[in-house]
Amino acid sequence: MTTKNYPRLGYAASVRLIERMNRVELATLARTASTSHPQQYDYPTAINTCSESELAELRIRALEIAKRHGYPERSTRSNKKSLFDRDMSALLYGKLDLIETEAAQEEVWNFLTLVVLPDIAKWRYGNSGNSLSYNRWLGGKRNVFRKLWWREATLGNALNSKIYEDEAVSVMERARLSGQPAVARAMVRGFLDSVERYPDTARTVLMRAGALRVRQLVPILCLEALTEDELDVLILDVFRKSSEACAGKVPGPVPEEE
Repeated sequence: MTTKNYPRLGYAASVRLIERMNRVELATLARTASTSHPQQYDYPTAINTCSESELAELRIRALEIAKRHGYPERSTRSNKKSLFDRDMSALLYGKLDLIETEAAQEEVWNFLTLVVLPDIAKWRYGNSGNSLSYNRWLGGKRNVFRKLWWREATLGNALNSKIYEDEAVSVMERARLSGQPAVARAMVRGFLDSVERYPDTARTVLMRAGALRVRQLVPILCLEALTEDELDVLILDVFRKSSEACAGKVPGPVPEEE
């Protein structure tokens, strides 16, 4: 895959855009969204940079997804937001030719969020406190789009498409877990096994129970030394035992695969 460098936007310019985002309506943000900004800059040694036409295509595709999930009307239903997140994750990872070092740059996500996709960012996460350092809009680790790209990059679409926001947080916002993609993937597989075995127990309860025990293993086991198959065996057992304790019953039979 050919990788590209993306425009960057510094903190001061980003804060000024957030101040404006707090003041204006969604429709105004949609009309004034752009593929460039006077204070953007490129990585000094960038050779292959993203074009404005590619950024415009990204915006068109992102709007299609947002509209499919209710944009510009706000929804309080968490399942609709999670469905948007899943589709947006796949788009961002498939459309943005990022390497991990580029995807770790706050300034890249500042630009994409505040210049190219500001209305979608505000629709997905309203800044009720009018904070000028709102972490869902600035390009840090909890940025609305950055976190979705990293979910897809770490878990892959087959797993990422089966979990919700709160469940992803239990894995992705713990650096000692998400920093080891094989561990993160094994955790999601263990969690999905628990969901299947205990359909009457809340999914968030199952994830928290299993994730807590996995985090307890991190200081005492060298998980990075295990193969993905070995991690699957270990973490699946951890999730099953913690889920049994959580659900208070012996697991029922797992349906055979068709």
